[in-house]
Amino acid sequence: MLGLRGGRTSGGGSPLLAVVAVVMAVVVIAFSGWLVVSYPPPADLPAEALDPSGASSPDQSPDRSPSATGQDQPTAGNESDGGESDDDGDDAIQVAVLGDGYTTGSPLGGEGEKSWTAVLGKRADTEVTPYAVTGSGYVAGPPGTTYVDRAEELVADWTGAGAGGPEDAVVVMGSRSDAATDPAAVEAAARRTLAVLTDGLPDVTVVVVGPLWPALSPPTTGGPEVRAAVQAAAEDAGVAYADPLAEPAWLPEDNPAAVAEDAVLPTNLGHGVIATRVRALLTTEGVLG
Repeated sequence: MLGLRGGRTSGGGSPLLAVVAVVMAVVVIAFSGWLVVSYPPPADLPAEALDPSGASSPDQSPDRSPSATGQDQPTAGNESDGGESDDDGDDAIQVAVLGDGYTTGSPLGGEGEKSWTAVLGKRADTEVTPYAVTGSGYVAGPPGTTYVDRAEELVADWTGAGAGGPEDAVVVMGSRSDAATDPAAVEAAARRTLAVLTDGLPDVTVVVVGPLWPALSPPTTGGPEVRAAVQAAAEDAGVAYADPLAEPAWLPEDNPAAVAEDAVLPTNLGHGVIATRVRALLTTEGVLG
């Protein structure tokens, strides 16, 4: 026969080599069995990894969608993970405000996010939209800026946007700017303003807040007469009325920090006080919880 160095053996090999081969095979089989028993595959291993038949094609991952796993799929406004809703805010309570300089704010207080309308919106988690012009009122102000004009604008805006449901509200506040005008004209204009709102937005809660000014610095003329005129119009219209000068006054004598150095307009603190009072009023009327 040829030697081993020739790279070939005869058909009858050495008995010793055969025994060694058999022993090694037995050892390998025994060791493999021990590994399977001692180290089973992970419980969360995908079924296709345990199936040598290749039933699942290698480029096809298992379906783990919510519908396949039996989990509820999150929908807008009902997230299963408790996250924020995808709701765009269309269902939020809407509050519109017709007002004068006590609503717009000024460099002396209440500008931007410090205005009482913005503060109210944040505190009550409510969308508050001011329709306010400094120096305006039921009668006072240039054409197109009176409360009647802005009531018509508001009705057009809300009806066009599908707003103005029973959960919404309009606050009409003021106006000190009317103090120098004829009280009879103020009452007539207030009636027209409220008629526009109640006819155009019949499901909306309308709340009237009388003319507002600091208790320490009322207008020199017409104050009491204008207050009475606005109150009479509100009562005849059957809407809620609040007098911000009645006790306890909204801008009382014992809170001078709420009034700016001009002794007329509210400071940032004063705007916060107004926001608190309007929120309480809307809560009483069932608009806010």
